[in-house]
Amino acid sequence: MVKKENKLERIIIPCTRFYQNNTMMFTGTIKLSQLVELNTKVDQFKAKDINKPEILGYQRAAEPRRAKKFGEYISQGATSPTSILLSIRDKDTKLYAEVIEFESETKDGIVIRDSDHVEISIDPECLVYVVDGQHRLEGIDTCDVYGKLADFAIPFTLLWGNDKYQEANQFVVINKTQKIVRTDLAERFVALESKRRGLTNVSNDPNQAIFKNAEWIGSALDILDSLTKKSKLWSNRVKLPNEPKGETTVSQKSFTDSLEILLTDSLNGKKECDVVDILESFWEAIKENCPQPFDVTGQYSAKDYALQQTIGVMSMHRVLNRLYKNLWKVIKPKHFVELLNADEVANHENWDRTILIKDSDAKGGKWTLMGTNHKSFRIIEGNIMRGLMKTKIYKQLEKEQEESN
Repeated sequence: MVKKENKLERIIIPCTRFYQNNTMMFTGTIKLSQLVELNTKVDQFKAKDINKPEILGYQRAAEPRRAKKFGEYISQGATSPTSILLSIRDKDTKLYAEVIEFESETKDGIVIRDSDHVEISIDPECLVYVVDGQHRLEGIDTCDVYGKLADFAIPFTLLWGNDKYQEANQFVVINKTQKIVRTDLAERFVALESKRRGLTNVSNDPNQAIFKNAEWIGSALDILDSLTKKSKLWSNRVKLPNEPKGETTVSQKSFTDSLEILLTDSLNGKKECDVVDILESFWEAIKENCPQPFDVTGQYSAKDYALQQTIGVMSMHRVLNRLYKNLWKVIKPKHFVELLNADEVANHENWDRTILIKDSDAKGGKWTLMGTNHKSFRIIEGNIMRGLMKTKIYKQLEKEQEESN
């Protein structure tokens, strides 16, 4: 960690003011010896703050190895032309930072300074949020920023007077739209914005690519958060952003993606609490028929089975959707145990990732060898449904469904 040398003096940064759609921003370069003196902060997402949107952050934790590599990279004489994105929020622009303006200057009819060439004066107490570039900032902590690299200049763009939500919007644009990176944090941002601004407003947002799943993603996250709290089967099984992998078996993104078909099709319009109850009963029924992947004695490991991984949640939630579509008038959670009592679900070897395949280096069971794309999920769903449709209870419910028409 770099020890700051200039703890009391304001930092003065020459830069250029510019506007986009009436929004004022600044751009320029800043020396590393000045950059480390700024009171920078990364607004990180923390799972414990999920129910506190006023303090919930929007960024992943920095990866120390990646940050260290950047420090080593520039210390070896390399360059870094890419701009970092900083932000001074509205409150701090009024208290701890100011724009110093100058009159235009001309010489022999040539403009040598116009009114948009300004200086930003930043107090040591001013929080400067790092919207994009946290690995570069963390990486320079290992560099000789007051010696060899003191004059190394980093390009920057500075947002002025934005709030957290506007910053988060820029973060998602950079990391999801421009870099085509799909992140669990982007889902959280979309969900929060949908609640804060309303679905109609975010659906009409100019950055439509970001909000294309706004219709269901907020509900999916609420359902996931409730399920992981209520169901022992899903407690500590879903990896949330910035949380250690631990005993988790599936990412937040995979789980919420698996809920899309339910929330936009057979369970569309149901209360979130009712969907949580249905999912809890459904997975308890899966466990009753196929207990090995859920074993807690140590004899079996959940990580050896695809049932609570992407393949399992995507395929089984498609099965649940089909059951509710086919039997929507008569199906109840109390029917799940009997409905799922078919070899396609109950045979744990179908889901086992560790089974050795004869005369091959491959490992896996019937379903785990099919792949992790949507075509594979549809095939697995179809095969499982053919098995369930042979059960006595399915035939009985199908008959009741027909008689109710």
